[in-house]
This record gives sequence, C-alpha cells and structure tokens, in this order.
Amino acid sequence: MGQDRQASDSEYANLISNAAAAADFQPDNIKYQHWLNVYRWYSISRSTDPNTGSVIIPEQGMEFVRRIVDELHDARLLCPTYGATYCFVGQLEKSTLDEPNGTELIRKGYQLAPCDPTACYVAGLLDIEEDQIDASFEKFSRAIALDGRFFQSVVNIYVNHAGRPDLAVAIAGDNSGRLSYVANTLADMEEHEDIAEKARARVIELLKQKCSDPDAPASALASLANFYRREKNNQAAIELYRRALVLDYAQVQWRFALAGLLRDTGKIPEAILEARRCLRLSPQFKAAERLIAELSVLPGSAPKEIPAP
Repeated sequence: MGQDRQASDSEYANLISNAAAAADFQPDNIKYQHWLNVYRWYSISRSTDPNTGSVIIPEQGMEFVRRIVDELHDARLLCPTYGATYCFVGQLEKSTLDEPNGTELIRKGYQLAPCDPTACYVAGLLDIEEDQIDASFEKFSRAIALDGRFFQSVVNIYVNHAGRPDLAVAIAGDNSGRLSYVANTLADMEEHEDIAEKARARVIELLKQKCSDPDAPASALASLANFYRREKNNQAAIELYRRALVLDYAQVQWRFALAGLLRDTGKIPEAILEARRCLRLSPQFKAAERLIAELSVLPGSAPKEIPAP
C-alpha cells in the first residue's frame, strides 16, 4: 500500500489466477493466502481521488472488500504471528470499512513484523493520523531502508499532510537524489522556501564531494552539472557534462544540455556537433534538429570535428 500498482485488467486477472492456484495447492501457506487477497485488493483499488489520493471504492465493490477482509482473518489463523496480514487487514478495516478494530490490528502487525516494509509504513501512517508525527519518523525510516519505493510517498505525507517538511529533509539523509526530490517538492511553496534552499545547498555540497573523486559516477557528475547550469555557471557545467558523457556516451538528454550550454557560451560549431551526436543516438529527436537549424545560419557555424568524449 502506498506504492504504484497500476496494471491492466488482464494482467491482474492473470496474477490473481496464478495466486489462487498456488493458494489452492497449499491452502495452509499463509504467504499464498495473504498475497492472493493483497492482489485482489490491488485490482479493485486503482481509482483514487485526485485531490486527496484516497482510494475510491464504489458501493457495489464494498461487499468484495468485506470478503477480502474475512479471508484475511481466516488466513491469520494459519499463522497467528504473521504480522503482514495483521497490518494489511487492519488498514482495510480502518481506512475502507471504518471499523475501529483496525487500529489495534495495525499496531499488533507492526510488533510482529518490524522488518516488513509495508508493516512499518502502515504503522507510520497510523502515527500521522493520530498526530504522533515524531513517532512516525522511526517507522517510516525503517520502511524506506527496507524498500526505497516508499520514499516519495513518505515525503508527500510529511510535506502535504503533516506540515513537517523538516522531517522530509531529515528522512532523505545524505542521499543527494532524495534531497533533490524534497527540494523540488518544496520549490513552489513560499512558506517552506528556507527549508528548500537548505536542502538544495546540502545537495550541492554532497555532489561536490562526490564529483571531486576521480571515479565519480556519471549520474553525480550530470546532477551537479544541472545545478551549475541553472545557476548560469556555464563553464563548470560544460566540464561536468563532458566528464559524465565520457562515462555514459549514450545519454542524449545530457548531451543536448551540453549542446545548449555550448551555444550559450558562443561555441557554435561544438554545439552543432553535440546536437548531431544527439541525432545519431536518437534520430527522432526534434529538439536537436531545431537546434541545428537555428545554429547553422549563424556566422562561424561551420564545425570542425572534435574528438568524441
């Protein structure tokens, strides 16, 4: 729960059919029973309210939800210590069926399965709903450590629901990609401008540390280049993009950004060459075609071939 689970009707039908076959083959296997009903829930909960993100279940679908809940309770008898099922059925009861028993089931599930990422995430959600914001941090941190796909959802909760962007920054730690995501999430929120700026500054600091290493990864070099490009530090950005492209030649978007920087610094022939390389890598890249057409009419645009990075 909390992760992208979009798939077609036929894909879900095939998944549920296979899960049901496994559950029939081993009816005492708690994992098979658990995941069969998880997949059933996923298949009916794909519609959400665009304003709140809440799952929309039509009235005629509520009976199916109750069936799923009943089967999960039956499954709990197979293994009373399998915490994931407690958390899942508790979340369904609390959030979808509005039954108070769900809260205690979520807590018990987390106690039984503190190393299950979904159990940690659901327990963190419960803390948020009960206004125990600080208590949620440990649970969400553990969920993300176990499954990084929960990160963006947790940031959204802290920023848009809990009003705690400081915890969104804290949970990103010293991961420059995650800090960048938080900074971008806060970018258009004037009330959080200071926190967003501190997050960006920390990202740049971390990227500079990484890029000072001769063996810095291409992604770090390109990320720092992008920051410099936004700050109009064009020469530094050009050097970093070139280093990144030595390591990953086929990255068309990095190469196109480099072409734009070369144009902005008056290096027209080099810009045209980079745009042509973009087209060799991606023949349908219209922006590169337009850039070549724009630059080819300028004085001194005749390119002199330079070594490929």
